[in-house]
Amino acid sequence: MPKATDSDGVLRAFDPWRQLGPDDDDLWVNLWAAREEIELGRALQRELRSNDALLRVLVIGHRGTGKTTELRRLGALLRRDHIVRELAIDDVLEMEDLSLVDLVLALLKEVLDLASTHDLALPGQLLDNLKQWGLSVTRTLVHGWGVDFDATSPLGLLQAIVGRLNVVRRHRVEVRQVIEPVLSDLLQITERLSQTAHEQAVKQGKGGIVLVIDGLDRMRYAVLESGLSAYEELLVLNAPQLQRFKVHLVMAAPVGLSVQSRADQHWQLQHVSNVKLRTREGALIDAHRAELVRLVSERADIDRVFESGRAAVEQAAEWSGGNVRDLLRIIHGAARLDFSPRIADAKLRQAAERYGSDLWARTVEQAERSYLDEVGDGARDLTADARLQRLLQLGIMLHYRNARHWCAVHPCVRLVRGASAPGSR
Repeated sequence: MPKATDSDGVLRAFDPWRQLGPDDDDLWVNLWAAREEIELGRALQRELRSNDALLRVLVIGHRGTGKTTELRRLGALLRRDHIVRELAIDDVLEMEDLSLVDLVLALLKEVLDLASTHDLALPGQLLDNLKQWGLSVTRTLVHGWGVDFDATSPLGLLQAIVGRLNVVRRHRVEVRQVIEPVLSDLLQITERLSQTAHEQAVKQGKGGIVLVIDGLDRMRYAVLESGLSAYEELLVLNAPQLQRFKVHLVMAAPVGLSVQSRADQHWQLQHVSNVKLRTREGALIDAHRAELVRLVSERADIDRVFESGRAAVEQAAEWSGGNVRDLLRIIHGAARLDFSPRIADAKLRQAAERYGSDLWARTVEQAERSYLDEVGDGARDLTADARLQRLLQLGIMLHYRNARHWCAVHPCVRLVRGASAPGSR
């Protein structure tokens, strides 16, 4: 992509919702040191080479920190020695009320498809057991729906069932009501099928099967009757059921799990944190800010595009709180407000204030607003607090790491609430 040289070019180059693809490696900037995290791909590749145990990994981070990009790079790296399936789960399932049944069915469908694609021989008896299980379910589900599917194929049966999960909510409820009483039977079949497929991949000279699942961080935040959040129930309480898949599992997960201490009892946690622009005490880390400036410079001629050149980009980086998508969002928003070739400093600030107002409007409970006012321009340790989990999920509080986890109010919110950066009183 050519570098932007005016505000029109910025609209193309800084689209905050455009994911970096395989042809965009020239735009990728290595931010792992600025996050103060271990690089995901290298860390997991090393584990696979030095350990025979199956990977059980949750990749945790805010939306917009770069998890999707890093998972894509991980998939490309591991594909050299493994059979890899990358799946954007939010393209397959409805994320508003995702359940264990939904996720198990979707992942099993991917395992069967991989076995077919890569000629991984699966026992006929197991496939027949799955077929009979699927037929018993679909006989109940498809009555009166007029659904056509391949009843001779276990994969076709699963595709039919998963298809019903991605339509109107009453169909999803019906599917779950039919399957939940027989889910244990499916999990037993799943365990044996996935283990056989994995072993067959090893016999082909591969390191086994790796499922790289993106999109689980897009789950809607909700507190259930149990008192757990929806993603705690799915990924922590139901971890033993999900881990009956005897393949390597790497899944993106909501940032709220950072405050759930039990998650690390079931999963290896890898973080893709925001770039840490300041220490917990508020001191600016100029070298980390410089990495975000470099990211912008890969997409635009900074001196030609911004009124104050590098200084304007440094300010936008600080307003972003180190979240890559929010940095792109602020710059893109400023370009939409400014029809002149160069983006005025005032428009950058206006874009940051608009985003801050949008974030503040997401706080629907007075308790949340009181909590944010209490935190103010300081920093907080992560605690098992339902308010904090929701504010993290909404991106109003931002998560950082160094010696320990901590968080702070998004700078754009502080901007509209009249507070300053942490430690800059």
